[in-house]
Amino acid sequence: MVLLEDSGDDVGPPGLHRAGVGWLLMGDARAAADHLRQAAAREQHAAWWSDLAAAEILAGDETGDPERHLAALAAADQAISLDERFPQAHFNKAIAVERLGFERLSVVHWRKALELEGGSSSGSAIAVHIAGLATKKTARERWGDAEHRIAAGKMPANLEQLIAEHPQEARLWAEEFFLGRWGKGEDELFLAVAQIIGDRIAARSGERLLQQAVAEIESARASGDAHRLALLAEGAVAYMNGRAAYRANKFAMTALEFEKARGAFAAARGQMLGVVELWLAILKMKQNRNAEARVALVVLRDCARAAHGHEALIAEAERHVALIDGLDGRWGDALEVATSSRDRFARLRERQREAEAELTMAGALRFFGQPRAAWKHFVHVAAAFSASGDWDRLQVTATAMTYAELRRGHWSIARSLARIEIALADKPVRLAHGHLRAAVAALGAGDLAPARSSWSEARAAAASVKDDVLLADIITVEGRLLASSDPGAAVSRFTEAIGFQRSAGRGFTLPELHLVRGRAELAQGASDAALADFEQGIGILEKGRHRVSDIALRAGLFDDVRDLFGDAVAVSIERGDERAAFAYLERGRARTLLDELGDVQLPERPTLAAVQRNLDHGMLMLSYALLGDRLAIFAIDRDTIIVRFSGSSAGAVTQHTKALVRALESGSDISALAGGLYDALFEPVRDRLSDATTLVLVADTALAQLPFAVLFDRRANRYLVETHDSLIVPSAAVFMACRSRAADIPQLKSIAIFANPKVPPDLSLPVLPAAAAEAPRIAQLYAQPLVLRAVEATAARFRSEAARYGIVQFSGHTQLDDAEPWKSALLFDQRLSARDIASMRFHRTRLAVLGACSTLTPNTEYVEGTSPIAASFLIAGVPAVVGSLWDIDDAEAAAVMVRLHEPLARGVPAATALREVQRGMLAAHPRQWASFTVLGADR
Repeated sequence: MVLLEDSGDDVGPPGLHRAGVGWLLMGDARAAADHLRQAAAREQHAAWWSDLAAAEILAGDETGDPERHLAALAAADQAISLDERFPQAHFNKAIAVERLGFERLSVVHWRKALELEGGSSSGSAIAVHIAGLATKKTARERWGDAEHRIAAGKMPANLEQLIAEHPQEARLWAEEFFLGRWGKGEDELFLAVAQIIGDRIAARSGERLLQQAVAEIESARASGDAHRLALLAEGAVAYMNGRAAYRANKFAMTALEFEKARGAFAAARGQMLGVVELWLAILKMKQNRNAEARVALVVLRDCARAAHGHEALIAEAERHVALIDGLDGRWGDALEVATSSRDRFARLRERQREAEAELTMAGALRFFGQPRAAWKHFVHVAAAFSASGDWDRLQVTATAMTYAELRRGHWSIARSLARIEIALADKPVRLAHGHLRAAVAALGAGDLAPARSSWSEARAAAASVKDDVLLADIITVEGRLLASSDPGAAVSRFTEAIGFQRSAGRGFTLPELHLVRGRAELAQGASDAALADFEQGIGILEKGRHRVSDIALRAGLFDDVRDLFGDAVAVSIERGDERAAFAYLERGRARTLLDELGDVQLPERPTLAAVQRNLDHGMLMLSYALLGDRLAIFAIDRDTIIVRFSGSSAGAVTQHTKALVRALESGSDISALAGGLYDALFEPVRDRLSDATTLVLVADTALAQLPFAVLFDRRANRYLVETHDSLIVPSAAVFMACRSRAADIPQLKSIAIFANPKVPPDLSLPVLPAAAAEAPRIAQLYAQPLVLRAVEATAARFRSEAARYGIVQFSGHTQLDDAEPWKSALLFDQRLSARDIASMRFHRTRLAVLGACSTLTPNTEYVEGTSPIAASFLIAGVPAVVGSLWDIDDAEAAAVMVRLHEPLARGVPAATALREVQRGMLAAHPRQWASFTVLGADR
């Protein structure tokens, strides 16, 4: 507390650091991290960055949010870069690495911390921790010990325990090593152990392939069928040799041994034939023959389904089909099949294989723009591979993690993860790929010299490797390095890379390659070629999104290469083609939401003329586009379209928007921010505002959280709300869809009010007395009201009653889920998720009024950043939603709600009604009224 008091009003770096340490000592890790981050960014001190790492670790431990541990890792690395011998930084890095699932790798960093700590008391604790980690045996090591005992003719005393704790390793060691060693004529104990393993696994999970394989050996012996017995032995040995050759990257020998095993098992009608077919398909994948491999895997899966108790083989086939689908850009199929594989392995209690399928799921979620959901899987996967001792898959997991953060533009975190990749790399090809990702991260951060150094390291590591995929990636990064100095050479490199990736079936890489080649072509002045590249990349994305069966996951598919749309818009503007620019702008916006408004008949790409026909006289649509660091404003009325640029940079507008929202939430003075943002967003089109009475505002994701009503025209000395009605929409096409729906809904003077619902006891949320008190006052304004409060206001009643009324009012608590937005919910006795609401059908409801916290808060990290709860009502058929952009006080919300319904009950459109209320509250601080806005389009 003393540190907080000492910092006082000092907003300089030292004051921020003292406040951060104070919050840390008081146990508020998140507040500490916020202050320490600001301090460290402004003054580069190793101790400050290390303190930030400690705060992020504690915040991550409290919230279970792996992104906090990622931030801790990056902060610790920054501290180490400033002072390599600062022990606390290495201590914090060790903790972060361990929290992210890389338990064994963390030992390296713990030892470095111990070395620097010397003989301190903390050093003793570190030494104990290191000893615990270093002596913990992985599943692979434990089964290796068991094999040595069997080879010495001794039955492992802990065999039953090993099978129970590590059933996957038990099955795989038996299929490969124990049957193979038996086939070579070694100790019969190997076969006896395989039989025990097969029987125990069959009894516990129903997986019977190993049990059946051992049984057919015993059957051949019992019947005296020496020929079949010899074939089964030959197949077992060849399979073991093939797996050994595969691990040694001797793929020609691998193919020979697997073909020999296939022939022997086929002739013997052996159960292990399916396992060999699986590995032959995997070998095809290694040779970039993915189409052939997929056909073979589907046939194998179907055959295994027809057999009895071959669940592991089915799950393995599914897992590799999912991998191929992901490589080909069919991420919807990949996620579906990988989830099935993960669930099968979970039932078998095969944790490592479950993690492998989960890794593919995480990759798919990342491509769908759900990085937080992906990270929930990544950490679990890394921990599973660490426990099993599968360092190869652990390195692959680190690669996926790095790639995920590269795609998000989190350059410092990506560089830290690339270091983990490099530390884990046990092969030149993996080492090269790690250095390549480090180069891309450095390029993203604008650090050209480290980028070149990492690229050189990658090329040196790749010198002894013959790998076409690696070569293509090296060429791609070389093109990135050349893009500014020699764009012609860069275009050549990107063209070569595109040709390879297309021929190799690696479709997921193509959109970004078309983006970077288009940019290099622009640098040469070749705008036609650039626009053609952007169009190709967009076309691939659009084709890919139609393959996604789960429509909720389509929303993030454009996030990976969102700049394709922005660059296409910018080029079209430069060419003077505003109509084409507007078309590209619309193609990248709210496409999934438009898909889900399925009962509205609209063309997939609504033309500018169609949009203009949907604008009434007096309506002006302002569509904002952040193009690099420029902010373009499309001003559209019934007759014209113009494009003008803001005098402020896109970065400044974004920062000021966030600052304005924070000031409103805290009740601070907003005059300077509100005036500056009005100038940035409306001054360039001031001549168009005078003839407009209603503004249809299509906000880019960074502006979707902006309360436009509160922007202040300093020349006229008035708020925007004093001059114009305003509607917020995520795209022009969604506006058209909402208008079409509004025209078909009858003007019912009825309302269903759900006030202060009783929430699940585990949430411990406060009651909302003002919400309960407002309900009767609102109800008396309508001819047909339904009022449900407290225990009467249940999720079941909402589902059964709400859609019968012209207006639906919810006054209660919400729960937002940034990781999986479709799980965000209105809170009744049960959580009513956004997905649940979207499945309802509101054919008679013209307006939903959500008098709860943050019901219109967008997720600004994603292209389709519309609030999931508000969007769910649009999807369900409600054309307009009134909601809040930030958390609001119960009493303040109730005051707005009662006033709002007076004009609504008279049939006044929502935007006009809200404006009437807000104009009547101008004497109050804007935080009391500015949070509410209208999404969609009423009559």
